[in-house]
Amino acid sequence: MLIVDYFRMSVVQKMANLSATDFDLCNITYGCEVLYNLGYYMKSIAEEAERINTEEKIDIIKKLISFTDLTSLNATDSLETVKKLIDRATQPLALSLLNDSETCCASVCIYPYYVKDAVAFRNFACALGRSFVSIVTVAGAFPSGMYKLITKVHECREAKEDGADEIDVVINRGLVATRNWRELYKELVAMRKEIASPILMKTILSTGDIASPMDIYAAATVAMMAGMFSLSFFFLSNAIYKFWCFFFFAGSSFIKSSTGKEKLNSTVPGSLVICLAIRSFFLRYKRQVGFKAAGGIKTAQEAIVYYVLVKQILGEQWLSREYFRIGASELLDDLVRTLEKLQFGKESSSVEETS
Repeated sequence: MLIVDYFRMSVVQKMANLSATDFDLCNITYGCEVLYNLGYYMKSIAEEAERINTEEKIDIIKKLISFTDLTSLNATDSLETVKKLIDRATQPLALSLLNDSETCCASVCIYPYYVKDAVAFRNFACALGRSFVSIVTVAGAFPSGMYKLITKVHECREAKEDGADEIDVVINRGLVATRNWRELYKELVAMRKEIASPILMKTILSTGDIASPMDIYAAATVAMMAGMFSLSFFFLSNAIYKFWCFFFFAGSSFIKSSTGKEKLNSTVPGSLVICLAIRSFFLRYKRQVGFKAAGGIKTAQEAIVYYVLVKQILGEQWLSREYFRIGASELLDDLVRTLEKLQFGKESSSVEETS
């Protein structure tokens, strides 16, 4: 917190120290009454997704390709895997019937072991005139979140030093199960402090491991609060002390639904709760936090449902790669196949499996 006393001309700077009240359930679930309308929202999303016509679907699928974090997080990944992933992400439509070399994915997501190599491959592709894709990696004791904090922070530091553009950190779901919101906040602040801007920090909730919608909502709110600063001004006006306070955030850039490693991966209801928390946070603090759906999303139609969810709950201003991502390993192939069928009535045989 940066406190500026203009009357005494003194300045003190420190991290905002949130009180116990800040972690009361009534505070971190601010606006949660919307959860009582989950059934209504689910019905509305499903109905709109079904009403989309062919022309609209073509436009949405092209956008979804550009929102994709093309992912490979397998124990058998190699340098060749990473190179192919970047080739595919930088020109996902070049070898299709669409013959489009301009469209590209938002990023590739790989294990920390290959971040340096991925950055080198990406930079080489850019030198050849291909589109830029971000390099994303995972940290925070992925996928369990069950390592000591010092290890999690070290993982973040290594990923940053290796050149990652974005780091997806996973939370310790045990802290959510016991509702230890202060400890969860502490861990996320420590990782965010290491992942300094302009690197994005995407916080993975693993909603399939969280028992209730209220806990998903609270965990998302704590993740967005992490790294909160306040700027306070004290000044004298007409012999009266006045006080202004502004909030600044360097917390989670995105809230992500799943690691893709849980028994129950990303679901529309769980993602809906996250988006409702993001909306409430935006209305309260005027800070726009992104949403990333990930884990088990394999078909174009499934991805379209998530697109409609974001559009309905968060609005058009979230429908860009800056605020909406889909992490997937198999989805891109189906997006391309579906796009070819919609535009040409057939699909090419050049689409390769990436996972």
